[in-house]
Amino acid sequence: MNLLIGLLNNAIEEDNNRRRWQTWFPEVIHYYADADKTRVEIERLIEEGEWDNKEFIKIQEKLLEELQIKHNPIDNKIVLEKLSALEKLETSYHEKLEKLDKLETIEKSWKLDKLETLEKFYYEKLEKLEKLETLEKTYYEKLEKLEKLETLEKSYCEKSEKSDKLEILEKSHCEILEKLNKLETLEKSYCEKLDKLEKLNKIEKLLEEMHSK
Repeated sequence: MNLLIGLLNNAIEEDNNRRRWQTWFPEVIHYYADADKTRVEIERLIEEGEWDNKEFIKIQEKLLEELQIKHNPIDNKIVLEKLSALEKLETSYHEKLEKLDKLETIEKSWKLDKLETLEKFYYEKLEKLEKLETLEKTYYEKLEKLEKLETLEKSYCEKSEKSDKLEILEKSHCEILEKLNKLETLEKSYCEKLDKLEKLNKIEKLLEEMHSK
């Protein structure tokens, strides 16, 4: 078809003055082409939707008839509409796929942020737990020291009490010793007096004997 138009243009360009002639356009143009190749080309144009261009309709119909090509423009139109719808669906699918990829990227980023937040929260809690464990350890150490101090204090009190008792006993012992000393002194004095008394008795007895003689 394009070749036919090109030949016409060349014919016009060769002699533009022929427009004034009544018989400048040839009644018949003989165009030789391979039927099989032409059939293949027309079928390709039909398949790609470039055949029904609403130009040279008569020539198209004649070519289809001569080449025995079955073609229904209505069916082809439906096919083209379906193809167009499929193209739109494909475009919509790609758009949705692109949106889905973006959403997946956003979701992945959100999950990553959430994981980072959770990880940060976990480490903060872990740090607090370690501090609490340290405080607890310190508390138990201090409690242990306090128990030791209480034990020492109790022991000290017991020893102090024993010491007080010992002091009391010692004081009592001293008092007893002192009393014993006094008793010994009294006893000694008593003995001395007894001795003197005995001596006096002896002297008196001797005197009596002397008087009796």
